[in-house]
Amino acid sequence: MARHAGIMAFFILTSCLLLSSTIRVKCNKHHIKIVTPGYVGFSNLGTLTILGPAFESGLKDLRRYEDVFTVSHSYLYNESFKDCAQHVTNVQDMLAGWYYREIATDNRSTIVIVTSGCTEGTLLNQLAASWNVLLITTFNSDVLIRDKGKSPTWVTTNVAPSAYHGDLFYQIFVKFKWKSAYVVVDNGAISYYPYVGTQTVALLRRMLFPTVYVTYDSKKSEMNFSSLLTRMSRESRVILFLGHPPQLRKLLIAADKLNMTNGHFVFIATQLFEHPIYGNLTWKNFDDDDTAVERAYGNLVLVVGILLQNEPLLQ
Repeated sequence: MARHAGIMAFFILTSCLLLSSTIRVKCNKHHIKIVTPGYVGFSNLGTLTILGPAFESGLKDLRRYEDVFTVSHSYLYNESFKDCAQHVTNVQDMLAGWYYREIATDNRSTIVIVTSGCTEGTLLNQLAASWNVLLITTFNSDVLIRDKGKSPTWVTTNVAPSAYHGDLFYQIFVKFKWKSAYVVVDNGAISYYPYVGTQTVALLRRMLFPTVYVTYDSKKSEMNFSSLLTRMSRESRVILFLGHPPQLRKLLIAADKLNMTNGHFVFIATQLFEHPIYGNLTWKNFDDDDTAVERAYGNLVLVVGILLQNEPLLQ
């Protein structure tokens, strides 16, 4: 019972709020400290720079109930961290430093960790579980969240956790009886793609599914797709590409030149949902390669995490 006190405190406050609006219940005013570790910039949709206004709006809404409880909110970030990888490497030290400074002067308030959007969920869960503090992730999740012995205080608001992409792709391979696959990841793309690639390859290897894992960084050098596809054509029929549409287009143009768009080979691409940060998935570029890319799109499987209403995919 004691280890669930953090979650209980949160729901007691919520229950008190709901009851006080319907019957006369006297609640002792309590203080909730919300802390959000993250990093600034525009490298993905989960940075504090992009999500900050949403947090401020939510905080403003919570403060309408200050006759029941009070709320404060702190952002934790280091301006020198420019991407998700740097943030994840340092997030435990950053959060632990803040936490122990806070409880040294105030051990009565309820602390809640609410993340923005990176891949730090499992690392934060280690701390939240040991501290008995509620952890709410908004982007990242993991199958570990199902194990309440290891994740007693972790909940997520994400409807399409990227951690489950590995299982999704594996189920697609099994459904269509594909026996092997190439997984090609552009590490120069936004962090969503390398993360999904890591999760997917880890699961495929656990399932003993024959996989060739290829990574490159389009920001540093171009991939020789013709050479890659020639090698792949001798070993597999399926290639899962994790990167932005312009790189996918180059892959498909190379495939068409090698006569690999005749239905024998399968190309798989993915995006979490339609947004400019993921690029525009279309064969229409109004250039001489449009015909080849349109033909290649007949061999393309697009996996979308969240299909938004009226989303014009593959037009």
